[in-house]
Amino acid sequence: MTPGALDGVRLEPMSVTTYVALDPAEPDALDHLRTAAAQVDPVAYASPIEQRGISAALGGIRQVLLVGTVALLLLVGASMLVNVVEQLRERRRLLAVLVAFGTRRRTLSGSVLFQVAIPVVLGLALAVVTGSVLALALQVAVQAPVRFDWVGVGATSGAAALVVLLTTAAGLPLLWRLTRPEGLRSE
Repeated sequence: MTPGALDGVRLEPMSVTTYVALDPAEPDALDHLRTAAAQVDPVAYASPIEQRGISAALGGIRQVLLVGTVALLLLVGASMLVNVVEQLRERRRLLAVLVAFGTRRRTLSGSVLFQVAIPVVLGLALAVVTGSVLALALQVAVQAPVRFDWVGVGATSGAAALVVLLTTAAGLPLLWRLTRPEGLRSE
């Protein structure tokens, strides 16, 4: 604005903040900006906003979220293990009868795997779809380029699959012990 357009209204120069994009190929661009700002107002202050600082902070947040997700998956795995152990102990006689009638232990081990895996797979599918839709909506809302962190999704899904396998493997010794013929006896 020109001073005539303001009609005597006085602006405080300290209350004006301006963001300027500089050419990264020009090494002295910031010095030129500071010189131009000092010619307009001797107390003007120009400082760079580093994109790398923002990217590093967001990268740190991403790593913290991945570590938190893995910790949460470990807690879920411990909870699933307790649940599997309780269910196997409740079905002690039924499992022993199934083995006495010729059901292979491998079939029973597969049923334990599916008992643990199906809820995790359904939960992961729901989480990936919901998270992707929310990420897409957020990126479109802020007019950012649409990108998905497939490495993070893959790491989380891989950790969940590992938790399922470890939970199943931890429950197998109890399953084999409960399917011995001694399990048919009742007290």
